[in-house]
Parts: sequence; C-alpha cells; structure tokens
Amino acid sequence: MDSVLILGTGITGQSVGRFLKNKSKFNFFDSRDKENLPAEFIRNKEFLKKLKTYKDIDLKDYSRVICSPGFDINHPIYKEIIKKSIPLETDIEIFTREHNSKKILITGTNGKSSVCSMLEQILNKNGFKAKAIGNIGLPVFLSNIIVFPILVVEITTSKILSLIFKSCNIGGLAISKSHKS
Repeated sequence: MDSVLILGTGITGQSVGRFLKNKSKFNFFDSRDKENLPAEFIRNKEFLKKLKTYKDIDLKDYSRVICSPGFDINHPIYKEIIKKSIPLETDIEIFTREHNSKKILITGTNGKSSVCSMLEQILNKNGFKAKAIGNIGLPVFLSNIIVFPILVVEITTSKILSLIFKSCNIGGLAISKSHKS
C-alpha cells in the first residue's frame, strides 16, 4: 500500500487525509507546535494519532508527499524531500487527475477569488452546473462536489509550476514581479 506524508494540518491537509483514508497509509507533519494546530485537527483523534514530529519522520518510509498550499517551503523537511527526489504533489494535482469534471483553473497575482466567484455565478446563471473550489476556501476533496460537471478552481501560482494545466480544460495565468523567485 502507498505510504504518504501530508505536509500541513489545515483545511487542505485534513481534506487530503479524508480522501486517502481507505486508499493509502498516511501521516501528517506540520511545522507548528501542537497547541497551535487547527482545533478541528486536534479534535480528530484518528488524525492526531497520525501526526509526526520532525525528528520522528524517516522519509524512507514514504513513497510520496502531498504538500498543503500554506506549508513553509523553507522548512528543512521540505528541502530534504526535494534533495531526496521524493515525489511531491499537491491536492490540486491529484484532484485534476482523478476527478472527471471540466476544470477551469484560476491563478494570478490579485483577484483570483473574485474571478472564481464571478465565473461560478456566470456559469450557473447560464444553465451550467458549476462550483468554485480550491484556495477560495472549499477544499477540492469535498464529497459533494462530484455532482458539479464544471469546477472553477482557485490555485496558487506556484501550483502552475507543477504542470497541473495538463489535466484541465481551461486555464488562466497572470504573473507579476511578486511571483518571480
């Protein structure tokens, strides 16, 4: 069975954990102290048992890593994952491969949430069944989104660099100086 390390215990990390529940063995890692983790995560005893500290993680135990959008890419564990060439992906990448809906990915410097919301409304008012998801606040692994044939997905620009456009139908990108390394 696949063994996955999920980086981040926020909304995205938790949704990935629920998605993987009967599919893969997984653990969580978060750079925050336990008392600063999201209350919903702390209340989930099953997830809490799967939380590992940095010193308890042996990356050889994992076949891949799924990184939440807010995880600190300057953290030593992230750098180690890159150095060891462990497959690293995001919830969005997995979702675009596994969900059969039409996907419109929205990214850029400013206005992503507004564009997603407006596009969702425009599509729905014109007879399409659409839902805005992703960084707009609704994780892509919500069980109720399977009823929507069109999904408007807000993503961070860094996720574009992972070639997720290969599995979407329409995409938009606007990069300003703030996105240059």
